[in-house]
Amino acid sequence: MLTIKDDIYMLKKAIEQKKAELGSLDPKSPENRFKYANLKSEIEHDLRKLEKLEAEEYEEIKKSTPKKGDSRCANFPHENALLNFRINHFKLFGEDPSISYSGEGPMFGDNSLTAYSDFYDVKGTLPFKLVFSSCDAREEKDAKASIGMTLCKDDFLRASDEQIKFLINYIKDYSSNPINFVLTDGRLNKIIFARIASKDFNFTLDGRRDYVLFFSQLFDTMYRNIIYVGDTMKDGVKSDDIKKVQAKYIDNAHIQIAKEQNIARADLKRQNDDIRRKILTFN
Repeated sequence: MLTIKDDIYMLKKAIEQKKAELGSLDPKSPENRFKYANLKSEIEHDLRKLEKLEAEEYEEIKKSTPKKGDSRCANFPHENALLNFRINHFKLFGEDPSISYSGEGPMFGDNSLTAYSDFYDVKGTLPFKLVFSSCDAREEKDAKASIGMTLCKDDFLRASDEQIKFLINYIKDYSSNPINFVLTDGRLNKIIFARIASKDFNFTLDGRRDYVLFFSQLFDTMYRNIIYVGDTMKDGVKSDDIKKVQAKYIDNAHIQIAKEQNIARADLKRQNDDIRRKILTFN
């Protein structure tokens, strides 16, 4: 008996063959006109059928229990950590989320920062981007890792407490540390919450964490709306440096973002307070 996977495989092969045949025809030739139109119509029909089959396949997959050795995240850099995520997600929500690897790069999209990371797009009860900056991607947990999640602000605000708590607990479980950094982009569209590890800072000559340089690099190309900086990011940092970052980068960015987004500074503060409260409640 053929499975949906078999049907998808055969349909993809048929589409490839029809596309090859279509490419060999001259659409301007009168004798090819009807054959060309028919083939094009068949391909469009098959593509719609393929989309439907793939949706059915995903519905079947997400209802099956995730287990070690399945092929969902095989050969992804963080396969073991993702398996833990899938298993716990399935236990809580009854669904195996779709996860795709989307490459590597700087955690915050700024090459001057040292937090070089792997990115995953996750689509389950809540769509988000999962980011790991790990010492060893093969580990199920990494206490020295930076790990973050990026969500659309509207999705975050609509999410249930159960969903947000699950994501936060995953960060804490993987890194053995609480979230210590919460921010949005300058347009207030995306929310990022993360645990930033010591390894992803530069250090001064006397061995102190270079807190000022971290924020200088973070704000090098764009404004960020900083919502929360945890104490573990400030360990060993001079109080003057903390005050300098607050005034020069964080407060100044709040003023500029409020102006550019045409909202009152008080409204921005209220929005930030709501986001911080929703996250730190479970941190």
